[in-house]
Amino acid sequence: MISLFGGMLVNDSGYMASPSLMALMAAAIVCGCVLVTVYPWSYAKEQKESRMGYTTYPRHRKDLAQVDPKTGRIVRSANEPFLDRATRQVRLSKLRSSEFVDG
Repeated sequence: MISLFGGMLVNDSGYMASPSLMALMAAAIVCGCVLVTVYPWSYAKEQKESRMGYTTYPRHRKDLAQVDPKTGRIVRSANEPFLDRATRQVRLSKLRSSEFVDG
């Protein structure tokens, strides 16, 4: 990406000589900015959850209980095998429905 940008400068092609290339470069810059912003937030969230003894990530840490971020209820107990997508969806729908009652 940088070499393409540098090549445009060296050849004096002008930035608008290739609108599709400029769009690609703009998309790469936006993605980079999002990554630089989101990664530290996600890492901090992960560390906080680990200290509190749970995770909200579906396939992250088997040694921690997986908690539904919307309800705060346990989806998967600690050390239970990771859930496949179908099982996780069934459990989440039960947790979030009115048929589930804490006992």
